[in-house]
Amino acid sequence: MFWFAAITDWFDGYLARKLNQTTAFGAFLDPVADKLIVAAALLLITHSYETPWITVPAILLMSREIYISALRGWSGTSGQNKT
Repeated sequence: MFWFAAITDWFDGYLARKLNQTTAFGAFLDPVADKLIVAAALLLITHSYETPWITVPAILLMSREIYISALRGWSGTSGQNKT
């Protein structure tokens, strides 16, 4: 399922660029969709392998993603957009 979602996400981006059908909303939403795909995969992995060796890194990865997203949003509103 993860591979299918990743391939369709790539194909969607490829077609949008090839057909010159990109939008600001699509550019905003694409990283959000990517994060949701990764979050769903991590959730399923941690559910299947109930061990701290899997759960703790998954929590750290998702925490980092949320932090980076918040940092990008903040820097975008302050006009610095360097991340």
